[in-house]
Formats: sequence, C-alpha cells, structure tokens
Amino acid sequence: MVGQDCPFDDVLPDQWYTEAIIWANEKGVACGYGNGFFGTDDNITREQIVVILQNYVRLRGFYPADNPSDSRLHTFVDADLISPWAVAAMEWAVETALLKGKDSATLAPQATATRAEAAVIISRVSNLEIREL
Repeated sequence: MVGQDCPFDDVLPDQWYTEAIIWANEKGVACGYGNGFFGTDDNITREQIVVILQNYVRLRGFYPADNPSDSRLHTFVDADLISPWAVAAMEWAVETALLKGKDSATLAPQATATRAEAAVIISRVSNLEIREL
C-alpha cells in the first residue's frame, strides 16, 4: 500500500496502474513530467527507461558503477540529443552495455523504446555488476 494521494492529475483513481505510479513517485523511481502530469498514455523513450531503471537499482540498495571520467557517449553522433536530466543515466547505461546503439553510430535517446527493447534492457539489469550502497 502506498502512503500518499496521487499527485498527478492524469492518473485516474482505481486504475490497474494507479498504485504502481503512486509507489514509483513516492520512491523516486518515476516522477512524471511535472506540473501534475505523469503521462500515463505516453510511450516511453530509451532515455526515460534508463533513468527509471537507474533509480530503481538505487532504490534496491545498490548503486551502479561510477560513470567513467571519459564517457563513451561521444562515440554516438546523436549524443547531443540526450536530455540534460538523462545524461548521467545514459552514460551508466552505455558503459554497462545496458543500452546499446540502434546501430554503431546512433543511440536514439528520444526514440520510443519498443516492447522488445524494453524487455532486453530490463533483462540486462539483472546481469549488472552493481555494488551495495
């Protein structure tokens, strides 16, 4: 059971996702867009799923390996399209091979993650070597 009322105007009460969204927000895993908007019907981008998973790993008491001082993001021609709030998570995801490029040159951070991509990314989380906090 979650401990607060839903802070999002677009999350309807008693939906199959309501409790999960409230929990994710309370725990800092998925915090929506701001201004009372979660985006329940929006597709998820590759950078959004990586941020959520990094937040979840931290919540579970583990911390992802430190980001390298020389990020490999520069090897992708579209690295400048990564949203500022997602850069650290994207560095972590690329360094750990949690997220790979759409091809050898593009990362497609703001592209919609397909169900297959989401499944692969989530499965890779279980194989990460992460250290306890």
